Amino acid sequence: MQVAMIGTGGIVLASDTQCTVPPHGMHDIAEVGIHARGESKIRIDATKRLAISCASDTGKSVEIADAIISDFPVLKDAVPHIRETRMWEIGNMLAGELHVQCIVIFADPAPDMYFLEFAKNLGIRSCRQMINKVAAGNTVNAAVFWQEAYYSRRPLSHLVRLAAHQVVAASKLGFPGIGGLEILVCDGSGIDIWDEERNRKLELETNVRHERIGELVMESA
Repeated sequence: MQVAMIGTGGIVLASDTQCTVPPHGMHDIAEVGIHARGESKIRIDATKRLAISCASDTGKSVEIADAIISDFPVLKDAVPHIRETRMWEIGNMLAGELHVQCIVIFADPAPDMYFLEFAKNLGIRSCRQMINKVAAGNTVNAAVFWQEAYYSRRPLSHLVRLAAHQVVAASKLGFPGIGGLEILVCDGSGIDIWDEERNRKLELETNVRHERIGELVMESA
């Protein structure tokens, strides 16, 4: 589960850290869960001006993300429709038969966000600029309620908590391959990807908040 939200002054991205790419020849959900592993799903260029989260077939999405990062010298000064076209070309060339999703965040000239998705069997081949929010990965999980109910263009510090809550809630509600938390914030100064200590602290706080919400709902009058 990954969610990105545009706020006042920038963009927040929250991702889980549980990768569930099956070994070659394995496609069953139960088999995938057995082979889940914990690692970052976010790729970032050396200058910290471009970040890409990778979902669905994570291995292929990472390959596409790395290709986009390699093309960053061309993309960094391009207008949105040129960025969309070039990233679509990269995805179309590399995705093959697999389902891939990438949330792409540029820091310059101002924070900007795109969603790339290819799924041949579903007839999806797209890359488009986002103007508010987007989720990737297991988006049938009921935790998407949080962004649909409470998102608005707010300060990034508020959206960090909302995005984190969606990811943490997703780990409790559905597919067992969702777990962990990683936060990225993009503003005028560039891209800040949180370290393990900050991520873990926020995850613990979010778990406590999640339990308190349940208690509040179940309170007797």
